[in-house]
Amino acid sequence: RNLSKETHLSSYDHNVDLFPPPHACSSRTPGNRIVYLYTKKVGKAPKSACGICPGRLRGIRAVRPQVLMRLSKTKKHVSRAYGGSMCAKCVRDRIKRAFLIEEQKIVVKVLKAQAQSQKLK
Repeated sequence: RNLSKETHLSSYDHNVDLFPPPHACSSRTPGNRIVYLYTKKVGKAPKSACGICPGRLRGIRAVRPQVLMRLSKTKKHVSRAYGGSMCAKCVRDRIKRAFLIEEQKIVVKVLKAQAQSQKLK
């Protein structure tokens, strides 16, 4: 593209040099002017707190920290236990693991009671 012609015809909102910065792209307005649209940095959604899952959390806005600070609470977490910090799969696995451990404790307690009752006989 011919940058010298484009910079000559374009209008700036910021103080810039001869060439547009890398985060600016040119756009034609309805008034037939060429203006630069300045893009902001792309944010990232938080990772899962478990450290096992490689992806990012779903249902949470992927924005920069300053924008995240201004967001409402409902946009920063998912309405579930450990909503804003852990993914659903990890929460499900933890619940299953805790349930199975409790069941195992009950089985051990029952076996001890049976062994003690047989000793008394």
